Amino acid sequence: MKVLFIAVILGWGAWQASALAQDELYIKKMLLQERLQESNKELKKAVYDLQVSTPLYKVDLNQDKYKEGIIYHKDNGRDVLHILSHRGELIKSFELDAFGKNAVLDRISIKQLSTETNVMILYFYAGEQEYIDYKGQGRLYFINIDKSSFDKMSIQKGPSFWSEAKDSYGNYHRRHYKVDLKDLNHDGVKEILVKYASISQVCMYQGEGKWVCK
Repeated sequence: MKVLFIAVILGWGAWQASALAQDELYIKKMLLQERLQESNKELKKAVYDLQVSTPLYKVDLNQDKYKEGIIYHKDNGRDVLHILSHRGELIKSFELDAFGKNAVLDRISIKQLSTETNVMILYFYAGEQEYIDYKGQGRLYFINIDKSSFDKMSIQKGPSFWSEAKDSYGNYHRRHYKVDLKDLNHDGVKEILVKYASISQVCMYQGEGKWVCK
């Protein structure tokens, strides 16, 4: 088992849409051997009891001048994102559904949906399967951030942003979906559009922690 998760915060600015375009938290796969190979015994144990976390990363999620904490944690096949208050208290934990092996949270993008709400877009590589045919899948998750309170913070499982497949006959396809935000109905709240060629899906935040994807 050779996976390590690190994160880098790029270009954090104010909540203006122009600044948010570059505000992303990147989490990359690296070799875990530095952490696990303290001894052969520890390495063998980790194969059956793997628990790895990123460091605590501090980000002002709701523009109150206090930085909240974000930790991504893997625990024996479970992928969990923890969000902490600026005092270090747990606000919410969200579990991500793995599709197969090598699942990893690759990137978090923070965008503005409206004057009152922002969204964390999680780019989660849900893993791959290689029994007879090969299949790999990346899945989007959306977490609403209401500026007035974290009480209604919830997670919505969204569409795929990546898919890859190869069957036993050698037929292969790969799709990388484009993710964009637009206020389609001009109500002041942007919708999340996920599109590849003629395939498209729309996810709408309806307030109070409620999402609809169609």
